[in-house]
Amino acid sequence: MEVSGSGKDCVHEEEKSSDSEGLITFKELDHSDIRNNADRDEGNEILCEQSINEIKDYLIFSILSMLFCQSCCGFAAIVTSLSCRNAKKAGNYYKAKAKSKSSLVLVISTVLSGLFLNILLIIYHFAQIKQIFI
Repeated sequence: MEVSGSGKDCVHEEEKSSDSEGLITFKELDHSDIRNNADRDEGNEILCEQSINEIKDYLIFSILSMLFCQSCCGFAAIVTSLSCRNAKKAGNYYKAKAKSKSSLVLVISTVLSGLFLNILLIIYHFAQIKQIFI
């Protein structure tokens, strides 16, 4: 493999010819080509904006889980929901998607642990009442 080209603004391309296995060349970028391609790809940009807007941040569920289930895990869910919302506003799709998933996991774990603890508390109180009457 051979490498040729200049050190500034390079693009990696593989060219295959009949006399060599693979020749790696670097070619200087023409920024006008990038702008022209960007003009053609406006549909992809709109699609990307729509997909960012479709990401849910689960803020309402986080607030409700903090109020009704557990405050510590619910608070963590609110923080991740707000960071998801900030990533959506910044246009960072991957960070927003990851924070959305984290927020959903925290909301579900908050609700499940809150239900589990409440059930244990009810069982404990019934056991105490039963001991009083016996």
